Amino acid sequence: MKATSLRWRLRWLVVMALAAVLLPLGVLSFRATLHEIQELSDGRLAQSARTLLTLIERIGPEALGTAAATATGMPHVPITIPLGTRTYETEVAFQVTGPDGRVRLATANFAALAPPLASQRGFHEIRIGRYRWRTYTLSDPASGIVIRTGERYDSRRDILRALLLDHSLPLLFGLPLIALLVGWAVRRGLRPLDQLAQSLRARAPGSREPI
Repeated sequence: MKATSLRWRLRWLVVMALAAVLLPLGVLSFRATLHEIQELSDGRLAQSARTLLTLIERIGPEALGTAAATATGMPHVPITIPLGTRTYETEVAFQVTGPDGRVRLATANFAALAPPLASQRGFHEIRIGRYRWRTYTLSDPASGIVIRTGERYDSRRDILRALLLDHSLPLLFGLPLIALLVGWAVRRGLRPLDQLAQSLRARAPGSREPI
């Protein structure tokens, strides 16, 4: 067997063994982090709904009607947004429904949305136009107020893309670097074997001198 063939086999066997370990670990780590991100985003939705409920309780639910009438009765004021500017406010929304089932307060993206049904408490998925939303609905039995908060899924996908890059780039760039380092280590580790091979090639045929 040639020394180059031996070095090549050792190098790729080590690289494949490392890839067999690192790739599954990377996939498992990504799935675990993805689950944590989903839970964190859902927790943020639930927390924003409870924060809204706390604010409404502070000002008094009876004042919600006046505030809502003012908010929904405001004239439309056009806002010029430069091209290429991303408005993160359009990716989140909330809606407050009074005891009578009427929408009292809402962001523009949830203003035309029908009030949630009694079976739609907790987390749900809805579609508005071309966007899919993750929503959380919280009801207060004492006041009859129902609060629904939402976040667009494309906003979450941006986070997942960044997360996927963070997990994949180290493997994409790390494995070739590992292959180079393993090749260097194999060459250095087999140097005594190369010297032995050179000594054997330099011997005269039939020589019985000790090596």
